[in-house]
Amino acid sequence: MYYKLNRPALKAEARRIIREGRPSVLKAGGIFFLMQAVLFGLLMWNTWRGAYCVDGVLYFAESTPVQMFLDIFLNLLTLLLGAGFTLFLMELRRGLEPPYAAMFDSFSIMGRVIWLQINVSVRVFLWSLLFTIPGIVATYRYRFALYNLLENPELSASQAIALSKVQTYGMKMELFVCDLSFVGWNIVSLFTLALLNIWLTPYMVLTDLEYYEAGKARVSPHPGGQPPRQDLPW
Repeated sequence: MYYKLNRPALKAEARRIIREGRPSVLKAGGIFFLMQAVLFGLLMWNTWRGAYCVDGVLYFAESTPVQMFLDIFLNLLTLLLGAGFTLFLMELRRGLEPPYAAMFDSFSIMGRVIWLQINVSVRVFLWSLLFTIPGIVATYRYRFALYNLLENPELSASQAIALSKVQTYGMKMELFVCDLSFVGWNIVSLFTLALLNIWLTPYMVLTDLEYYEAGKARVSPHPGGQPPRQDLPW
């Protein structure tokens, strides 16, 4: 089964939210970009601080327990901030006016977010053992699991994943093509030292949320307790 969506219309809706959203999506993107840059810098510092060069050859010292703990901590912090930024955009998309502090709301369910990510990572890894393509398909199969959890924090990791399987059924190729449509933007971003991500990251997440809304509408006529939108472009 192939589920056809109007990708240009979905992306146009994402751009409209960026233009008209209040508070400013670009300001939120700038705050998120700075937090990401700081965390990335700390990760690089933690990785390179034990490096040394001998006769032009670069060596890395064996990681200490403190370095490994800091690596895990910084990666989990990156995961939670990404989930918080997504939650901020989800609320903005509903027509709400969340404060910028809403980007930290994911910390209130940090255990559930981390456990979900562990579940998804393990499942994708196991599918990847059957060669690359099953692993890629699994990545798209679980694409909406985090959105389900953020919207309904009472869900277990297994429930969020099970919902994502149904929501993405027949839509994986659409999601893949959508990702390909952003490849050019990601390449351009490299030439701006990633500063373009202040706009590009919310654009990509909001577009993905439009696909998520379409997937939800297939599972329930009133997803999330809200009446169905009448302007979904499929």
